This record gives sequence, C-alpha cells and structure tokens, in this order.
Amino acid sequence: MLSILTKPQKRTNTAAQTTVFLDNGAASLTFHSDEANEDYLMTASIPPNPSSAVNPPYHFHKRFSETFAISKGELEFLVDGNIITIPAGKSITVNPYQSHSWKNTSTTEVVVSLRFDDTDQWKGEERFFRNVYGYIEDCNRAARKAGSPTPSINPIQLTAMVYESDTTLTFPGPKAIMQPLGTALTWFMGVFLAKWVLGYKYTYPEYSKENTA
Repeated sequence: MLSILTKPQKRTNTAAQTTVFLDNGAASLTFHSDEANEDYLMTASIPPNPSSAVNPPYHFHKRFSETFAISKGELEFLVDGNIITIPAGKSITVNPYQSHSWKNTSTTEVVVSLRFDDTDQWKGEERFFRNVYGYIEDCNRAARKAGSPTPSINPIQLTAMVYESDTTLTFPGPKAIMQPLGTALTWFMGVFLAKWVLGYKYTYPEYSKENTA
C-alpha cells in the first residue's frame, strides 16, 4: 500500500493531443478550447461500462455551474441524491454546491459535451481533465502491462489534481454533513498530504501545456 504513495507513475506525453483516449481506447475526451466560438470545452465518448474511467466519483463545485449536453445515447446522473437519466438531444445543468456524478449504465456508447458558465475557467478545467484522466489511464496502462486486474492509483496524487480545480469529493447523504466532511477530507488529502508532506504536483507537463503548479 505504501509503495503506491511513494513510487511515481510513469507519465505518457499527451499534452499536445486534441483527443485523449482512456479505457484502453474505449473512451475519449476531445478538447475544443482552441476552436473559435466553440460553445463547449470538451466532448466525451463514454463506453457502456459503469466502471469507465470517465465516470467520476460523487463531487461538487463551489464556484461554477456546468452543463452536459447529450448528443448520443443516454447518461445517468446522480444529483443531490436523485437519479436523473438524460437522453440524446437533452441537457442538464448542475449548479454550485449540487453534489453530482454520472455514469453510462446503458448498453451503447454515450457522447456528451461539457461547458462551464465561467469561460475564464476553461483553461484551468482543461488542465484538470488532462491531468486526472491522463494519470488514471497511465495507471491503468501499467496494470495491463503487469497483468494486474486492479490499477495502483494513488488516491492522494489524484486528490491533489482534483482539489486544484474547485472540485470537492463528497458522499451521498445529508448535504449539511457530507459536504463539509468532503471539503475537509479533500483539503487534507489534496493539500496537506499531497503538497505539504509528499510534495506532489497538481499538474504535469506531460499531461497539460497549461502547467502552473
């Protein structure tokens, strides 16, 4: 267990790629930040796999809203404890402090585009997605190479990347209890342990050209 915290993960250089692949090529993120007048930061292709790396843990944001527009398939959201299924041609907006996650529980591919209400944050959010999913895919790649069914993902390194983007991990349950608990846990892991104790970075040049850590 401790080796996960001390052994650095070999990083694949994907910083210059417009499309980043995950799940051994089954999923992808295509970034639109360099396209003129683009309404969405990125488009994700999510395979019919509830365990896909694209499906995030339950979390919330304090400073911005995000809108998900489904163009293919249907995506299941958990928002403040309520399960909502959004079909193709529809969208859903998640507001600040609304706890949420999503996953593809169907039998077909889902294509979803994501935007934030504050376009000034787009570069930072692209950096976040590139780092988090680049790191997860590298861990999965190492596990496949070793013949291991379970990747060795360092939760402290991952939380450092998460904390940097106004993303707070939380748990299903009463928001008055779970969100403050999630805020404290995310800070403890993402700042105190990751940055101050272990010296981890929030971003790496192999994953993102917007390297500010």
